Amino acid sequence: ILRRGTTPSNLRIMMVGASNAWVSGFTLSNGYVTAADNYAIGAGLYLLSGWVENCRIVGNNAPGNGVAGGVWMAGGVLAASEVLYNSGWIPANGIYMTGGLISRCRIAAGDTDRHGKPTTGEGRRRLRIG
Repeated sequence: ILRRGTTPSNLRIMMVGASNAWVSGFTLSNGYVTAADNYAIGAGLYLLSGWVENCRIVGNNAPGNGVAGGVWMAGGVLAASEVLYNSGWIPANGIYMTGGLISRCRIAAGDTDRHGKPTTGEGRRRLRIG
């Protein structure tokens, strides 16, 4: 399990950017990125290339103008993983994808708005392909 501690700070849990990288079997939890951070995307996972499989990406948050509390991906493969209950501002709270491949994954919506306040889930996007 990889998780941010309780100290309030911007911290993405993992970035995968090498084409030969392979990540398997981790839980990525409690990541937090905000608009104050120049990289306020992908609080749980920032995937540029490589392979991520059999992972749980759960409970990450990108409030304010952050995008994709769970996963921001521009390339690589996300396979056989769960992306659950992450929060982020529109356009996506689970996964924001501009490239790459998603295969055999379970994706469930987050539960907060752009200010971290609970919502009913209406209008929230689990996956956005942009």
